[in-house]
Amino acid sequence: MFSHVAAIARDWSLIILIVPALIMLGVQAYLLWHVNRALRRFGPRVRPALRSVQETVLRAAGTVDAARQQAERPFVWLRVWPAQVRGTWRAVVGGRQPRR
Repeated sequence: MFSHVAAIARDWSLIILIVPALIMLGVQAYLLWHVNRALRRFGPRVRPALRSVQETVLRAAGTVDAARQQAERPFVWLRVWPAQVRGTWRAVVGGRQPRR
């Protein structure tokens, strides 16, 4: 008898817990539907502005990249120059390594 009463109580407790969860799920689906509809309406108005912002960002990125290359060019040259001298010397001498 007690197990029968416990089973009924369990079933009712599940119903009591599931109903608010289903209601909240319905509210979330309703809100998502409205947000999706609003975004679809709002999209055509925003796309041209986003394109102009993207072009501005790409232009700024190109300027920054050019300035970075201009600034690092002397340091790269100073790093590469000794290796170029060694390579030229080895080519002139015939590839012989000096003895240490």
